[in-house]
Amino acid sequence: MKAPADRVDEVAQIINGYEEVSHNYLRPSEFNIWFTLSTESETRMQEILSEITERTGCKVVNLPTKKLFKIGVKFNIK
Repeated sequence: MKAPADRVDEVAQIINGYEEVSHNYLRPSEFNIWFTLSTESETRMQEILSEITERTGCKVVNLPTKKLFKIGVKFNIK
């Protein structure tokens, strides 16, 4: 997502208002807010992306997952 620097916190708060958003990152680039959205359907995903665009007035780019990686982490806590 491309958000003006002076609105990053406001825009991030709108994005984080959706329970389907699990991660939200500030990045040092033109498209400065990256977030992970996981929905039960393509229809719901498009609905949320449209709502976010409408509510923020910011450009959203959908970069769908092409390959899912699951990383197993085990901690040895003593």
